[in-house]
Amino acid sequence: MKLLRIGMVAAVMMAFAGHAMAADAPKIDPAQRTQGMKEAPAVVQSAGLDCTITDALFVGQGSTKVDGKDVDSKVYEVACKEGLGYFIISPKASAAQVYDCLALKSVADAAAKAGKPSGGQTCKLPANLDPKQSLQPLLAKANVPSCATVTEGRYLGSSAADLIAIYEARCDNGHGYLITDPKPGSKRTLTANDCSEAGLFGIKCQFTTDAEIKQQILTLPGSSNPAACKPSDARWVVTAVSGDRYYEIGCADGKSGYFLEADMAGKVKQVIPCALAEQLAGGCTLTNIDVARTEQAGLYTTLATKMGYPCTVTKYQSLNLETNAPHREVVELACKEHPGSMWTLIPTEGGDPVAVNCLRAQALGLPTCKLSTPADTYADIGSQITAHGKTCAVTNARYINGVRSQQGDDFVEVACGGGGGFVIAYTPATIEKVRDVFDCKETAGTTRACTLK
Repeated sequence: MKLLRIGMVAAVMMAFAGHAMAADAPKIDPAQRTQGMKEAPAVVQSAGLDCTITDALFVGQGSTKVDGKDVDSKVYEVACKEGLGYFIISPKASAAQVYDCLALKSVADAAAKAGKPSGGQTCKLPANLDPKQSLQPLLAKANVPSCATVTEGRYLGSSAADLIAIYEARCDNGHGYLITDPKPGSKRTLTANDCSEAGLFGIKCQFTTDAEIKQQILTLPGSSNPAACKPSDARWVVTAVSGDRYYEIGCADGKSGYFLEADMAGKVKQVIPCALAEQLAGGCTLTNIDVARTEQAGLYTTLATKMGYPCTVTKYQSLNLETNAPHREVVELACKEHPGSMWTLIPTEGGDPVAVNCLRAQALGLPTCKLSTPADTYADIGSQITAHGKTCAVTNARYINGVRSQQGDDFVEVACGGGGGFVIAYTPATIEKVRDVFDCKETAGTTRACTLK
């Protein structure tokens, strides 16, 4: 998003200022206020502004350029119940030109800082003099949950393409926000992004320091912070379309870091160890990922053995937790003891553990294995056949989808080197167990008939 900086606002307003009458009047003329309250409502309505007028001022009359021609114009200042106040140039029979008071104040402040006169208009109505008072209603409308009072505020710029203006506000609790305010005709919505997300705008907050932002992120986890982690560093990572924010928390031991998902109100939704977050926004940068990955593999080795599937984990990939209860962790494990990999459902809050080979995983709606190929599974399947007194050098295999026995068994067909094949019946046991192995001749004419060549 490219912002229109205050220099362009200044140029436009200075161009009109040369023609305006009573523009530099130090006091508010009651007659001008009366005229403003009478005429401004129609001008505000024609400009499409979201403004319930609480005060108004007729500033002056002169001419302004419209399509290269001088056009008779009136200019008004209005204060609005919704927060921001505006200067409105209303050319005769032409569309109004609208400038918010914070933008004009930025022009004047920049000129004063440079030791130069502003040369243009500034707002004079009492309600429009304080940026804090102007931004408070915007934050409330944007549903910022914990900003009782705005203590500082400023205009940052606008986008002519998106018809928005950007403001910065700091609250009495130390949190800072970047406010995106849509103007008439904009397709955007009013939003308030925490200053930790300033990277979205390509800027940095002025009223909230990096140290404050980091400390605010570090306080988010609360009781969700893992026992092994003493939080030492933090950063905003990405904001999802849903509005959920992802942060990385670095830990003093350099290896226990994690990603934190929180909603717009700062409520923690999940904690994702760095060893499981490598596919998320480039992964962790505040944690020694190699150490974290090794420790996570050790943890999965312990959990797999505990659930009845002995496995010295060499590689893994996690899909995080099941969407629905019992919210088991879905993990593909590659083991030292096996040539192929297995999909596992590891209990976190309850539910039965599950371990199934990559062919049978589709029965649970799990994706294709990434840590091994289907052919890597053949050796383990061959061993299962051998354990039932038959021999097969497996050369091909398929899951027989949608077929169940009365006992709940599901089936895998295999083809053997040298010809022939078998159908393997797996029990409904959560940890993979073979009930029986059938010769293809035995299954001919049934829903379990062999089809592999």
